[in-house]
Amino acid sequence: MATQITKNFTFEELSHSNTAVARGIENVPDVQQQLNLTALAKRLLQPLRDIYTMNPL
Repeated sequence: MATQITKNFTFEELSHSNTAVARGIENVPDVQQQLNLTALAKRLLQPLRDIYTMNPL
C-alpha cells in the first residue's frame, strides 16, 4: 500500500528508480530522506500541482 505524503504524492512515487529495480538495488529512503521528501512534496510539488490543476497552461 502506498504511503501518502500529500493528496497527489506518495513516498513510493518519489523514491522509485527504474535503475534500482533493474539492478536489484534496495531504494528505501532513510528517516532524514523521508523528512526531505515530505518537505519537498508539501512545500513545492503539491502547491505547484494545485496551481497548475486549477489553471492549466
